Amino acid sequence: MKTDPNDEYPQAEFFQGKVDFEIDGRIEQVWLKPKAENVLTFASANQSKLVNFDFESTWIKGITFEKSLDELLYQLENSRDILARSAAMIELVKVGKNEKTTAEDKAKIHAALRNIIVGNSYWRLRNRAITQLQILLGTHPLDEPR
Repeated sequence: MKTDPNDEYPQAEFFQGKVDFEIDGRIEQVWLKPKAENVLTFASANQSKLVNFDFESTWIKGITFEKSLDELLYQLENSRDILARSAAMIELVKVGKNEKTTAEDKAKIHAALRNIIVGNSYWRLRNRAITQLQILLGTHPLDEPR
């Protein structure tokens, strides 16, 4: 979005500040520079299983971060960020409702949601898992991911 040069209030085209990344259980804090694109590199001995931009969602943002089924399942089960776990849950339900998704993959999604429901996760996450499982099974009154 471009700034309006005729606006009476000063506007910044790009924001700057610290942002936290969750990478395989550790939190890395970086400084974003005020420009259209920031390229970041993190040292790792192996390919990361979990990358969560903006740990605990402290920035106002729009983000597209496509992840595979296995990456979403891993994020749901292992992220330290409840908001990232909830986001993974919503994406998994979208995958599960896709007619091209195999029965085996749907079973993995069902199992992951059931594990959250019967586990010792934060009660609101368990409640969200119940709702998302109802949506996936077509038994929720609204029947669409939220």
